[in-house]
Amino acid sequence: MNTFSPVTYPTETFNHAATGKAARKIRTSLGLSLRKAAGMMGVSAVFLSQLERGRTNWNPGIVKKFRKLKKA
Repeated sequence: MNTFSPVTYPTETFNHAATGKAARKIRTSLGLSLRKAAGMMGVSAVFLSQLERGRTNWNPGIVKKFRKLKKA
């Protein structure tokens, strides 16, 4: 019997657009430009912009990287 089950994230109950808006608000309140924050997170500015606009879905790894901005 195969007991492997892939990890899934409930994207249908997670509001990616609202999370993106909140992330942009936090980033700007920290005085970080989009490029600076993206560099600190190890992602491209385009990708971070897409996250903030709700065009790309957040995942636990990205959330973890974003949280590090608040601690920097």
